[in-house]
Amino acid sequence: MMNDASGALVDLQKAVELSPTLPSAYAYYGRALRSAAKPEEAEKAFRAELSINPNDFDSNLYLGVTLKEDQKYDEALPFLKHALDVRPGDMGVLYQIASLHLAERNLDDAQRELEALVKSAPNFLEAHVALATLYYRLKRMKDGDREQAIVVKLTAEQQARDAATPLHGRGEDKN
Repeated sequence: MMNDASGALVDLQKAVELSPTLPSAYAYYGRALRSAAKPEEAEKAFRAELSINPNDFDSNLYLGVTLKEDQKYDEALPFLKHALDVRPGDMGVLYQIASLHLAERNLDDAQRELEALVKSAPNFLEAHVALATLYYRLKRMKDGDREQAIVVKLTAEQQARDAATPLHGRGEDKN
């Protein structure tokens, strides 16, 4: 799927057609549809997977993210929370919940969650970006500036790592 997204999409569609109860098939299909910028179809695939396996982590997470992106926050949150039940402490899910609260302007919850995230995972770039945004919204300029400085540092470190990685190590063609 990494190197042939369109081919993977076709293969995954065939898989769910041939064996609609195959565990995780709809979850993979939904992820491929999200990658192909087909969120409505992805949502249907994730829901199909959850009808077979309500505890599928990926389907709960990505359905929650898809709904959050559509600003359907009340509908998204239970899926994200269920993903967290399936994988307690998952940083990606915790971030999605915090970013949902930030989008809803539930700033107290977002602040508590983002501060806990960056404390637990100090190199979590997206969490620092969101926390800087939150602090600026709260007019806490000094805190926002501190988080922004961390974002700049982490971004520079990531770019240095990427530059040091040979092209074939990043899944790109050498030629």
